[in-house]
Amino acid sequence: MRKAIRSLGLAALMFGLLPQSQARESARKADGKLVFEQNCASCHQGGGNSINRDRPLAGSAKLQTMTQFKKYLNAPKGHMPFNPHVISDRKALDALYKYCKDLPKVTVKQASL
Repeated sequence: MRKAIRSLGLAALMFGLLPQSQARESARKADGKLVFEQNCASCHQGGGNSINRDRPLAGSAKLQTMTQFKKYLNAPKGHMPFNPHVISDRKALDALYKYCKDLPKVTVKQASL
């Protein structure tokens, strides 16, 4: 009997903690800066574009609307990788979009430094 109660208690504890860990994961993903650093910063540091300095991320036409942003991310061109895990997570995508929209515009000269 004690073993059954202990097993039930352990199961209840595990199921009680599961939603909290999922909530923490979602909150972590919803941090636009973190999503950017994990998926974009290697090429778009400071809002620039290390592959094509003439086309910085900050101020890009692809950021005019969420629809344009998502459409581009669904079929990126050139060297940009496809990140389905970002597109499929609405909170992460919203946070990333807001973060990218708020990046200060850079000039081509700044982007090439």
